[in-house]
Amino acid sequence: TFATPTLLAGDRSLADVIAHEIAHSWTGNLVTNHTWDHFWLNEGWTVWLERKIASAVKGPDHGKLSAQVNWKHLQDDVDRMGASNPFTRLVWPLNGQDPDEAFSSVPYEKGFNLLHYLESLVGEAAFLAFVNHYLLTFKTRTVTTGEFRDCFVEFFRETKPLPTTPTNKAKGSSTKKGKKQPVKSPVKAGGSEGESWRDEEAHEARLMALSALDWPQLFLSTGMPSYVTADTFANKLSITALDLSEKWLAYAQSYSDALLEDKPVPSQTLAGIYKHKEQDVRGWSSQQTCIFLEDLIANSDGSDDGLRPDQVFPSEFLSILDSRYAFSKSTNAEIAFRWQSLCLRCAFLPVLQQVTDFITSQGRMKFVRPLYRLLRALPAGSGAQLAVDTFEAHKDFYHPIARKMIAADLQRAADREADTERLVAAELEDGEEMEPAAVEPEAAAEASEEVSFGGTLADIVVDIPVSVDSEQPLQDPLWEVVTPLPAAETASVAIPIQSQPQPEIQTALVGPDSPEAAVAADVPNEATTVTLSSATTSSAASVDPPASPANAVPARESPAPATITATAPISAAPPTARPSQVVAVPKKRTGWNLVPLLTFGASVAFLLLAHSRRGK
Repeated sequence: TFATPTLLAGDRSLADVIAHEIAHSWTGNLVTNHTWDHFWLNEGWTVWLERKIASAVKGPDHGKLSAQVNWKHLQDDVDRMGASNPFTRLVWPLNGQDPDEAFSSVPYEKGFNLLHYLESLVGEAAFLAFVNHYLLTFKTRTVTTGEFRDCFVEFFRETKPLPTTPTNKAKGSSTKKGKKQPVKSPVKAGGSEGESWRDEEAHEARLMALSALDWPQLFLSTGMPSYVTADTFANKLSITALDLSEKWLAYAQSYSDALLEDKPVPSQTLAGIYKHKEQDVRGWSSQQTCIFLEDLIANSDGSDDGLRPDQVFPSEFLSILDSRYAFSKSTNAEIAFRWQSLCLRCAFLPVLQQVTDFITSQGRMKFVRPLYRLLRALPAGSGAQLAVDTFEAHKDFYHPIARKMIAADLQRAADREADTERLVAAELEDGEEMEPAAVEPEAAAEASEEVSFGGTLADIVVDIPVSVDSEQPLQDPLWEVVTPLPAAETASVAIPIQSQPQPEIQTALVGPDSPEAAVAADVPNEATTVTLSSATTSSAASVDPPASPANAVPARESPAPATITATAPISAAPPTARPSQVVAVPKKRTGWNLVPLLTFGASVAFLLLAHSRRGK
């Protein structure tokens, strides 16, 4: 971890980031996501731990305030990429694509929101006990989303309820001799409620809640999460900030109306404005100030009323606002970023020097990319060329990834501008209006996506062709894995099949140590459940699925399946999939786990060094 200088605000107000990086010692270092597809397991867990630390140190409202501030960050990223963009999923479809192109707040904030939702289902004490179990189960290992899901479900299914008595208390962590065991995880297992969470009634309620979970929907749905809202994290600290922003929004409307109507600003409005002073926000946390500024940013879009942002918040009004609270002099990077973002949206040109100083004094992508985009979007002659010139002069200052992503942002903006100019020229030439071409969201989906949960039940990869031009939202196959898939064992996979020009399905399932078995058959365009048996010389397929266990991934209801029976000889290699086919293949892990190896090497080096010193 590299501590960026943007954390040095002079008042320790950005210490949450330090807590985040320390939390990576457990979620990221001790337990690591298996591939970048499962990046949320690093960052979502770490944000969850960060906010638990903030809640314990500063109070529960601070943890909620952080979640509320970053909910807006998540919403901005989803709006920018497009709500149907596959990179707004928790499990990314990184099918040969650059992970840098997928990078956003999604794995951080959507991951946190999923964990918060699961915690709300089972209760805080029960979830803390699971966290302890999860970290101990996967320590010094990598983990997939499927393995996380299995671990979560199995923990609550297999944890036996205790008899309900008034004296249920936490067992603690003492040995027979009364000595305490070393701390194993950053959270206290069981929480303040002890083991009362294990009473029988709560146990049954949890199992019912978990059985209703739609795991594919949780992991593969695009856009904003549907299981929580911004109101989920309502707290007293943000209410104070929003109350103040409501007053300033009223002042802005009165001020703007007067200017648009070419009338003097009402004296009552001016009296209300100048009554406010810096004492209004003195003692606020930086996140409260961010909530205040973000509410102004959210209300700067006056398109519903036919107004531009610079008409919603005129330059004179922003100057007065800054004179009251001195946002332009803030040394807090989070506050400076939001103030500059508001000013650029409203074409407040006096802020340009502050912006260029800020984006050339640090290279944190969280700040520099949005500010470059806003700078480039300013009207011609006021900032667009300044964005390009500033980047060209300082591009070697940035980290290579930041440099690449900023350049891509600026190029996209130039391409959109060129497309608009061509459309205008064509309209003038033809004398008729033309529909603009649809602009693809950033990091748009490829024509073929790969979706993988991973997991111990069976690691299944589904490769299904999709059309990025279709008006229908992208749909992911849902499958139900009933049993593990060792050699000569049976697994059931339910796959909804969408209508394709060539409705042919070819499915291959590979056991851990067995040869490949292939099944090919023509099927109708409807969801069909196929049961595959891996055997020595052939494989049979039928439509009689076994009963689903409690931790199976629920499949959508579908019409009665058609009967399929097929036998195919064993092939030395899995058959090649044609574009119109759906292929399900268990993913095998490859490569070394370097953590134990590095730990062992460091231990040997330490012993050799100690021995050599003893010899001297």
